[in-house]
Amino acid sequence: MKLILVVLFSTLPIIETAGNTPVSSLCSEKFLGECSAQAHLKNISTTSKIRIPKKTNEPIETCLTSAKILLISSNIKSSLFTTGVEQGLAPNTVMRLINIYKNIDVNFKKDITPESKLEVLLERSSEHKNGKEKILYTSLTIHNKVINLYYYKSQDGKEGHFDKEGITLKNNTFFIKPLNEDYRISSKFGNRKHPIRGHTAFHKGVDYATKFGTPIYATADGNIDYIGNNGDYGKYIRIKHKDDYTTCYAHISKFNDNIKLGSKVKQGQVIAYVGSTGNATGPHLHYEIIHHNKHIDPLVLEHKIETKLSGHELTKFKLFIDKIDKVINNRVNAKT
Repeated sequence: MKLILVVLFSTLPIIETAGNTPVSSLCSEKFLGECSAQAHLKNISTTSKIRIPKKTNEPIETCLTSAKILLISSNIKSSLFTTGVEQGLAPNTVMRLINIYKNIDVNFKKDITPESKLEVLLERSSEHKNGKEKILYTSLTIHNKVINLYYYKSQDGKEGHFDKEGITLKNNTFFIKPLNEDYRISSKFGNRKHPIRGHTAFHKGVDYATKFGTPIYATADGNIDYIGNNGDYGKYIRIKHKDDYTTCYAHISKFNDNIKLGSKVKQGQVIAYVGSTGNATGPHLHYEIIHHNKHIDPLVLEHKIETKLSGHELTKFKLFIDKIDKVINNRVNAKT
């Protein structure tokens, strides 16, 4: 299916006051809303910027820019990434889409089927050679369930993709999960019966049971503080992070060849591979987080942060999604 160009409006000025707060801010309503009436202004082009002078004898400065509002709609073939790129989206835009849906726990290995469908409405700026793309709306159909999300930026600067009730979820971004592939939590943080010794003892971390050789990722930026054998922990890595956080990774089968003591690592970098070295009943990752010399539950830091619009913001958001839905529906009706 080809990329579809949707011309929403031909006259949508972005109005800025000289040296002051914009009259009509560059949030979602700039695309679909109507600008405030100004006696001496003319609507110019899709995203023309008009600078209002402080004094009446100063000229009005106009900076013409261009942007396109695009709509793609396609069944998902082999993967969401492949489909998005084939439909003309920039790879980094597709990765943002993937992260948006990961925040609401879409599992791209299990949930994507031949019946799955992707729809995206976006603004593409052509000011630069590689135009930036803003996702205004996205819809994903999985298991006969439709997930609609709408971009919105609130007056206090909070932005994200919200459902129709004005709710958005974001992962705690300081720490990511240490594993990407399928796993099960075989032992949680806290008191437990030791699987080998049989007595009750405090478990300082979380055990992720998974297949041998699964990549292990640094959960935050930091420096390798320890790498090597460490008794019952087997092959072991400890990373120091900012704000006096430390993470530990145990029962490793193999270290990444590119890291050593003192190495700087980035969040999401592969540091090692799952194994069963040390005191272990099978392949798994034992993962710990330490803060101010105290062990804390890693699963607590994996929670998602909910943001909900309310009051005037929710009313504005509802008006915005009504306009988005009309654009989408008009496009669908035009095709039938």
